[in-house]
Amino acid sequence: MDFVVAAMFQTATRGHLMTRSLLAVACLFALILGIHSAHAQSRVFVAAQGSDSNPCSFAAPCRGFQHAHDIVAAGGEVIVLDDAGYGIVTITKSISITAPAGLYAGISVPASGTGVTVNGAGIAVTLRGITITGQGANNYGIQVLNGSARVESSIVTNVAQARCSSPTPSSTATAFMDSMSTPPAPSISCGSVSRTTPPSPPRRASSCKTARS
Repeated sequence: MDFVVAAMFQTATRGHLMTRSLLAVACLFALILGIHSAHAQSRVFVAAQGSDSNPCSFAAPCRGFQHAHDIVAAGGEVIVLDDAGYGIVTITKSISITAPAGLYAGISVPASGTGVTVNGAGIAVTLRGITITGQGANNYGIQVLNGSARVESSIVTNVAQARCSSPTPSSTATAFMDSMSTPPAPSISCGSVSRTTPPSPPRRASSCKTARS
């Protein structure tokens, strides 16, 4: 009888230890998954049919620029997959937001709002192919409060205040709008310059020689 009781006790003990081991493995696995999912990605995607509950991958894109910004790693890219409005965004790390040629990536700016706010010490931001449209009073297109921004092939229109602004004078906030961006206007003001365009490429010397008579 004592032998039977002892055997039952050992079996129960082994079962308890096995259960604890399985629980420990399950917890470790969940922790690893959590760390992996929380790891910032270097390239994320947004789409019209995306969701901000998605991981912002190509197969499961996000819906808005702000959530994509929050997910992407510093130095990473936010890429637009199709035509849609993607919402205002505050940028606090070095990233690029790119809408490939032929796609519409819009930001509607409400009254007293700002389409894109750049505010991070030493950060460098690039915006490509973005359309920013004001829809109310006292709003801004792009505000660079700290850091720098480069705006390429983009449109900023119908904003009540500056299309592109930064503190003046400022050594910590600068912006550059290329010649493919919104047309020159008095409201364009980036840092200490009203507008900067890329320098014209140097002319090549003609290789044609005048024929001697």
